[in-house]
Amino acid sequence: QSEELDRIKFDQNVVIIDIRCLEDYADGHIERAIHIDNEKLQLQSAEAVKQYVWNMNFRLAEKIVVVYWERGGRSVYFAKYLQECGYDALSLSGGYRAYRKYAMQKFKYI
Repeated sequence: QSEELDRIKFDQNVVIIDIRCLEDYADGHIERAIHIDNEKLQLQSAEAVKQYVWNMNFRLAEKIVVVYWERGGRSVYFAKYLQECGYDALSLSGGYRAYRKYAMQKFKYI
């Protein structure tokens, strides 16, 4: 999945959401990722996520939404909540760690 994300991350129909804490996001994130500090916000239901997305005026309709956390576990729930709100959302398998490992491997061969 990391390879696929690398290929599509600049597509205007893809929205990437990083739900890690602000410190982790500041230490490194996937290009174009929107930051939502879910550890701080504790958005734990579809209704809470829907309200937050609406309040922040995120344009997610008709987009593919890719959500990630450090290892992927928490992003599964966040993506599920977005799906329950009608968005086309998925969780990045393995999270940021897997993506970073993929990116580092890619640079090894350049």
